[in-house]
Amino acid sequence: MDVLPVEVIELIFLAACCDGGRMAGSIRATCKTFRDISDACRFRTVAIASENQALSFRDAFRQASPTAQASMRHLFVMVPGESQSGIATAEEIVRSVAQSLETLTCVVTPAIRGHLGIMLRLVSTVTQFPQLRALTLRCDDGGVLGDDFTTPEAGILFPRLQYLHLAHRAMAPFTVIHRAVDYLKTCAGSHLRRVTISGGTCMKRGDLSDFREMLLFPKRQLPGNSPPWSALCPLQTYILEPYYFIESFRRGLTDLEKETREREGAIRLVLLPRCARIPWQKRMEEWLLVRAGELDPLHEWPEDIPWTGVNP
Repeated sequence: MDVLPVEVIELIFLAACCDGGRMAGSIRATCKTFRDISDACRFRTVAIASENQALSFRDAFRQASPTAQASMRHLFVMVPGESQSGIATAEEIVRSVAQSLETLTCVVTPAIRGHLGIMLRLVSTVTQFPQLRALTLRCDDGGVLGDDFTTPEAGILFPRLQYLHLAHRAMAPFTVIHRAVDYLKTCAGSHLRRVTISGGTCMKRGDLSDFREMLLFPKRQLPGNSPPWSALCPLQTYILEPYYFIESFRRGLTDLEKETREREGAIRLVLLPRCARIPWQKRMEEWLLVRAGELDPLHEWPEDIPWTGVNP
């Protein structure tokens, strides 16, 4: 290593620091020279799996150099839904790293009533995420989603956001889930292209009709809702990945999927196979594999998988 230019060593460290923070810590512990060189990639990829890890990261980030703080690109954070102090720590971390963050995955566990509101507040207390391209908010533990969440007043929080994923296990009305999507879409700029909803979603007859109109006529608002749902334009793809669906709506959605493929100018509906109930720790492992280049960067946003149907 003594004969390698510093620029080459930086590239080596950059490629190595993709395991959630462990490699960066090992490099920094080697010697002062390596510690100084690795500042530029110290926080490039961070995975936080507990409240104690969140506190440790918060303190380390506060004390880090400006170069190290600016190295933050990808964050996976587990938010302890039953701990107010844990939620507050997660919010502080997200605010601290927002300026340079490119991808953000938040997992609320264990599930509590109102966890959707927790996830929305987590990303709404920041002035802006100027570099964020992909946002995932998950709660895979079940529980009651609740429809009493509030949407804070916010302008454009995500001017470069391209991919949005909301995942929940609780059975919830489509109107509740889409209200969250609609809120986050109004906080995004003109680059948002793909929305994915994973979870147990139930639709009333009118919901399916409204959903059809939104997809086929993406420049129209739906004034019948309160508040009115905004037009889905410039979205290109709306993906539903069910844990379970009522049989009658599965048939209706299958017909709608075909219709959006055939109609010019429509937002394409993609129905994925019934998703497996995967522990959040496994989700974090997959996330790390994406960061390491061992899985496709769009692993979480598959689009061209044929729908094989789900059990009602």
